[in-house]
Amino acid sequence: MRNFITTLSVTVLALFSFVGISAQTSTPSDVTVAAMEKDDDRYRIGFQDVLEVRVFKHAELSQRVSVSPNGTITLFRLDKPVVAVCKSESELARELAAAFKAKFIRDPEVTVSVAEQRSQSIGVMGAVGKPDYFFVRRRFHLLEMLAMAGGPNKESEPPDRFADRQHVEVQTGRRT
Repeated sequence: MRNFITTLSVTVLALFSFVGISAQTSTPSDVTVAAMEKDDDRYRIGFQDVLEVRVFKHAELSQRVSVSPNGTITLFRLDKPVVAVCKSESELARELAAAFKAKFIRDPEVTVSVAEQRSQSIGVMGAVGKPDYFFVRRRFHLLEMLAMAGGPNKESEPPDRFADRQHVEVQTGRRT
């Protein structure tokens, strides 16, 4: 009976150690793919963005294109438009490489980069120097947006609300 318990204990320990070791090992390709997928979520291509498409060793196929209002791009030598919106740069590059491989190039190396982000804009309207729409590339404070629009209009009345960096409304008051 004692030998049976010892044998059972050794078997269970060996089984657990094998399962633990196999769970901890991962291939380098798994780690690389996970890191690439994490980087892919950085920015998604949007409507009106300007893209730089480059095909290695085929300069005639490299071009700068704008994403159309329907979310596609049209490239030289491809029969139909390619959907670009809501994809990362690397996802679109893989899709374009597959499209070029099907028709023209044996092993295409395609890179896609966003040259201009034009899909996110803000509108500054009202009593400012230059009311307009501005393209957003980062987070802005309210005062920065007002400065981009040329500041308050000189001919307008003084504001009855004031802003600072931390609060949109700090002080309110009406003139009597």
